[in-house]
Amino acid sequence: MRGNDIRSERTVSTRYLPQVIDLLFIFPCALSLYLLTLPPTLTWAHYGADGGDLATAVALGRLPHPPGFPTYLLLGRLFLHLPWGDPAWRLNLLSALSAATAALFTTCNLQSAICNPQSAIRNLQSAICNPQSAIRNLQSAIRNPQSAICNLPSAICFTLAPLFWSQALITEVYAPAALFSAAVLLLSLRRAPAGLLGAVWGLGLGIHPTLLFLAPLILTATIGEGKTTKDTKELTKGTKEHKKTFVSFVSPFVSFVVIKKEGVVVIVALLVAGLLYGPVLLAYRAVPSPWADLNSPADWWAYVSGRMYHRYLFALPVPFWPRRLLAYFGLLARQFTPVGALLAFWGWRRLWRERRSLALSTALTFGLFSLYAIGYNTADSLVYLVPALPIAALWLGAGLQRAAEWLEQRRRWAGLLLLLLPLAQAVWGWGAMDRSGDDSAVRWARETLRAAPASAVLVTSQDAATFTLWYVRDVLGERPDVLILDQDLWGHEPYRRMIAREIGVPPDRLSWPADRPIWKVTAPTVD
Repeated sequence: MRGNDIRSERTVSTRYLPQVIDLLFIFPCALSLYLLTLPPTLTWAHYGADGGDLATAVALGRLPHPPGFPTYLLLGRLFLHLPWGDPAWRLNLLSALSAATAALFTTCNLQSAICNPQSAIRNLQSAICNPQSAIRNLQSAIRNPQSAICNLPSAICFTLAPLFWSQALITEVYAPAALFSAAVLLLSLRRAPAGLLGAVWGLGLGIHPTLLFLAPLILTATIGEGKTTKDTKELTKGTKEHKKTFVSFVSPFVSFVVIKKEGVVVIVALLVAGLLYGPVLLAYRAVPSPWADLNSPADWWAYVSGRMYHRYLFALPVPFWPRRLLAYFGLLARQFTPVGALLAFWGWRRLWRERRSLALSTALTFGLFSLYAIGYNTADSLVYLVPALPIAALWLGAGLQRAAEWLEQRRRWAGLLLLLLPLAQAVWGWGAMDRSGDDSAVRWARETLRAAPASAVLVTSQDAATFTLWYVRDVLGERPDVLILDQDLWGHEPYRRMIAREIGVPPDRLSWPADRPIWKVTAPTVD
């Protein structure tokens, strides 16, 4: 009997070893890739102009630009205690770790939704507890590689997607947002407890409010919990009258369970997000911020709702929509290569046939992110698609599995040809992504500050210039005597109050400092 149990354990661990290998492979490889291409400090590359404001806010304990990103502030504060690199490098590391973990969660999502519905974490524990059969299991997995083939290329393609890779290297909120997006997708696929799902969603909203667009996925997960199970179907078998009686009796309770679960998720998410955007952000009022004072409920709401950016929401002029749509589809085609994009569409069609609710909810969520990114009237608006990429990776996994099955029917090892897809991404993308030696932003700010006369006023009109000068002066301690004035922020009342405190005059007596040397500075062209 004991021998049968041992053989059963070996069979289970052999069956799940390819998934375990995927999990053990993807995180260290993704993290190594990002560390090799990570910039040593702030960078303007990859739409990283806001990095200086975020790094300064985290380091000084003040509010960043709206809506505040409280979860990012807390995570960033933890990473600033690391002993390596300058503060911006540590926040770059936060993005790299977030992206590598998002790749790991995406691999788990692929295992849950595409290749195998069993728990990947439980599989990993089973393999660790049975190390004596590792070699035999590995040989078995090599002889039957199809289950690994359907996951690994998809996860690697996600890791190497240019938009995702670029945000994994810089001080920004989008890689952590993708991490929480992948985590919510994972918990939804695994039918996690409502409280846990709501808490993770609430923390994600504290990274970026656009994670509200994950609601269709969460709704699908909660409704799935209330579906009729096989046992319930067995109980409803019988005469037509008994079925009617049973359904009329049970339906209110089933509806109550579904509504109750949805309510728990929403309530917990709102509670967590409320604590983050309420008490956590209010704790940052002690340090003057150029963005807000939060001295009244109206000030707080204007800040957390991002009122100063409302003019960009769906404000793209109609004549520019064709060009933006062309850029949007071109960006999507470049993420997984054009072949990968077609496979992702094929995979979504497969999900539509086999798991229609998942296909519909993922399409709706991706569509909401896309609509927001296309309609937002800024040059870098397409970065709002980053949290939606774990969903695209799910579709790609479904398409790659169909392709692997088709190839395996013709030649046993032909499925390994799918690894050419991420290889092409790596070859084409490395040069554009690599910023391992890029310190041009900080070098420019240092040179500008050192060249300025004593007590000079540096006048800027670019976010990249202003935020980088803030970082070098306030965080790195270069030239604290220099005053940095942003022309675009001069009309913003909290900014004027901060400048008044800085030069030691009452806010109502603040005027343009004409008695100090004034330098107009402009940052080099940035992407």
